[in-house]
Amino acid sequence: MKKLIATTVVAGTLGMTFLPITTFAAEPVKAQVTGKVERQLSAHYDNVSQDMIEEWKKDKMFKVFDHGNGNVDVIRKYPALQGMVFVNGQAVKVNEQGEYSMEVEVGEFNVEFREKDGKVIQKHKMKAEKGKKHNVDLINTILFSDLIESMEHNVPNKNTVISGTSSPSIVPEATDGGSGGSYAGPSVGQYCYTNQPVHCNRFNGLYSDNRYWPQTDARALNNFRYSDCDYNFSLYGCPSPFADTLCDGLNAQGKGVHDCSSVKAGWSMWFWPRNNN
Repeated sequence: MKKLIATTVVAGTLGMTFLPITTFAAEPVKAQVTGKVERQLSAHYDNVSQDMIEEWKKDKMFKVFDHGNGNVDVIRKYPALQGMVFVNGQAVKVNEQGEYSMEVEVGEFNVEFREKDGKVIQKHKMKAEKGKKHNVDLINTILFSDLIESMEHNVPNKNTVISGTSSPSIVPEATDGGSGGSYAGPSVGQYCYTNQPVHCNRFNGLYSDNRYWPQTDARALNNFRYSDCDYNFSLYGCPSPFADTLCDGLNAQGKGVHDCSSVKAGWSMWFWPRNNN
C-alpha cells in the first residue's frame, strides 16, 4: 500500500530549497486634504478720509479694496481657532496662519467648519483620489454691521443693575438711540473717559479717538481695531452673524458691560483707553 505524503511547494524547481514567501496586506491608499480657515468681518464705507484708508492698508489683519474717492471695502481676517475644523468627524490641528493638513483614505470624505458649541457652519463632501492633494478652504464672512447691530438694540428692561463693583448701581435703559443696550451708554460722537460706563469696549482700540460712533460710520471700524471686542472676536471664535452667546453687549447676563472686557485679567469692565487720545 502506497503512502500519500502531503507536500507544500512554496516556489521554485524540484531539488532546490526556498524560504517561504511572506505576503503583507497592502497599506491603505491615501490622499491629502489641505486648506485655509478664516473668519472675516467685512464692511463697506463711502467718504472715508484717505489718511484713514492708508492706515488700514498698513494693518496686516485688513484687506482693503480702495475704489477711490473715499469708497472702500474692507475685510478683517481672523485665523480659526483649534477645535473648529473636522475631517471625517476628527478634529484637525490648525496652525497660527489658519492652515490645516490631513491624510484621508481614497473615497468619500467630508470637511466641517464648526462653531465652538459644535454647530456646523459649513460642510463640504468630496471624493479623494489616490495620491492627490485636495484643497478645501473654509471662509466664514460676517458683516461688521450685523455683528455690531445686535449690540445696539435696546432690550426690554426698564432698569439694569450694574454689578462687579463695590456699590452696584441702577442705570436707566437707553432711550435716545445712543449706544443702547439695557442701560444708557455714550451718545453718538461722545468722548469717553476712563472708567465711564459703556455698553461695550469695542471702541477702545489702539487707534481709537475714544468716541462712540455707530457701525455705519467708518470711525467705528477704526476704533474697533485692537479693541477688547476685536481681540476677543478671535478668542471666543464668534462665527455667528450676530453677537455670540458669550457676548454681553446688551447686558443679557446682568453684568453691566461687555464680557469681552473681563475675559483677561486686568481688563476693566468699564471704558479704558489703549491710547492717549
